[in-house]
Amino acid sequence: MSAVRPGAREWLVLSQLPGIGPARLAEVASCASAWPDGWLALLPKEAATQGYRS
Repeated sequence: MSAVRPGAREWLVLSQLPGIGPARLAEVASCASAWPDGWLALLPKEAATQGYRS
């Protein structure tokens, strides 16, 4: 079974998050297991919570 990966739309959104650049995205892609939970756990807090309203 392969890990679920983000689609083109998700890659575009990820690339626009604060504190995320190509190197950080590559690091997350190589370490994260499941989309989106595994990815959110590895993103910087500012990026992982972007747009979240409590």
